[in-house]
Formats: sequence, C-alpha cells, structure tokens
Amino acid sequence: MRLLNDQSLADLLDVSIAWVRQQKSYRKNGKEHSLDVDPILIGKTRRYRLADIEMWLRTPWKESVKPKEKISSISA
Repeated sequence: MRLLNDQSLADLLDVSIAWVRQQKSYRKNGKEHSLDVDPILIGKTRRYRLADIEMWLRTPWKESVKPKEKISSISA
C-alpha cells in the first residue's frame, strides 16, 4: 500500500500543495470541496492511499473543479 503526503498528492494531480491543503480545510469545515478522499492518520499526519486517489480520479466530476488528470502516469 503506497501512501501519499500532501506534496506527493499535489505533484501527482498537477495542482499546488496549497490546493490540496485548502481542500482538506474546506472538507473539515463543511465547505464545498472536490477532494473527497478519506486520509488515514499516522500520528497527526494525514496520508492518502494511492488506490483511493486512483479510484477518486475515475469517478464522475463537475468539470469546473476537475484537476488535470494523470491516470495514465499512475497506471504506468
């Protein structure tokens, strides 16, 4: 099981680390967000399962919030 931190997730999605953290904050505070992946906690640090991110990328999106997809690079 491969785990991703905020920076690794941002690199994979080709978004800024600030976007990842903003999504995390929005979700925590009940605001509209698009990163609907449950992180796992290791101590106080949140990590994302690569398999969960891959599944999330394959789900239908609202076009306005869709980050650049990198599914082909994940599968390679």
